[in-house]
Amino acid sequence: MYRFTGFFAKPTTVRPDGLPDGVVWRSISVPFEGVGVRLPDLIENPDTSPDPVEVHRLLREVGLHTAYDWIFLDYVTWGSRIDYVYGQDVRGGQAFGPAEESDGSKVEAVILTLMGGFGIQPADPAYPLWFPPFEQGFWGKI
Repeated sequence: MYRFTGFFAKPTTVRPDGLPDGVVWRSISVPFEGVGVRLPDLIENPDTSPDPVEVHRLLREVGLHTAYDWIFLDYVTWGSRIDYVYGQDVRGGQAFGPAEESDGSKVEAVILTLMGGFGIQPADPAYPLWFPPFEQGFWGKI
């Protein structure tokens, strides 16, 4: 199983000083120029995805509240199958979501809708299963 819980934002944002303990901040260059922020506390305590109010609090806490486009994503996969996705995002000032899905026949469409605004398309080599931040090792030793 692989799980990502955190944010993606574009364009590139300056990393703030004083990130919460354990938070990992990485630059992203494909398929968009921006940043990714992994929230290990939420990964290690997977009971529920945060509600929209909590997502906005976390966005401010990690310094992405001024990002023009951002997405919060909670993503679980086992092998090549996406098992669960929860997300909400803002693109061009317009809010989308939250959206949540665990039905195997629908989850792929939900993640593509959420990530589509960040340039991830089914025919793209960066399709969610191969999006570099979803690969083992991108975030360092976990």
